[in-house]
Amino acid sequence: APVLRGFAGRMVGGGERLDHRTTKIGGVPDWPPSAAAAADGDPDGSLLLDPAAPPAEMTACARCGETMALVAQAHAPLVSGELPDGAAVADRVLYLFSCFSETCPGAGANAGRWRCLRAQVPPVAAPALDDDSLGAR
Repeated sequence: APVLRGFAGRMVGGGERLDHRTTKIGGVPDWPPSAAAAADGDPDGSLLLDPAAPPAEMTACARCGETMALVAQAHAPLVSGELPDGAAVADRVLYLFSCFSETCPGAGANAGRWRCLRAQVPPVAAPALDDDSLGAR
């Protein structure tokens, strides 16, 4: 039986700015805004032109040290109730990298040549319900 692994979205126009909320295959990773930008009153990162990437060793192959290629980037937020304490993670992005270097000593093997990174903002606690929010009079 056919398996649906995703669906096509609209085409991205030339010069269109993508952000970390874009789910895509390949290309260059779009990192979320830094926590400092959010703390400085720019929670969506719109003022941050160059979001901070993780340290280079996090995207380096464990076998050969070469920079790995982005295989997929997936915006994967968690809504309220998906975490044990009812919190939500509005911005969570998963990045899948792989080493495609032909000179890698691990060529032909998978161990150490794949890495998944997660970037997310701290969970936001679920709002407490009070009598006013429940419509009590």
